Amino acid sequence: MLQPAFTQFPESSPLPVCEGEFTGKPIRYPETKKFRGVGSMIVRLETAVDGKVTKVAILGVIPDEDFISNIVGTMETWTYKAASGADRSACGLESRNHLYKASFRIL
Repeated sequence: MLQPAFTQFPESSPLPVCEGEFTGKPIRYPETKKFRGVGSMIVRLETAVDGKVTKVAILGVIPDEDFISNIVGTMETWTYKAASGADRSACGLESRNHLYKASFRIL
């Protein structure tokens, strides 16, 4: 799986968001000593009707703000894909509230 699980919050939209997952480049964690140890991030993603990420908002990141450009640059390449068998007439890919959470440990 490309990324950890995420949560979607309700919004005023004509259709609910389809079950699915993000595809695209994986996040690469910095390999410098500065980033060794445990870290965490919370990001809100917006997607267009075709599922492409249109906005990345960093809500929180630990250990360091220097990590943000790596996260944003990677997530901007992502696309939200509907799960196999999803009824696209009953759900959509557009959302302003994909909440993405990840924890990592670099030794």
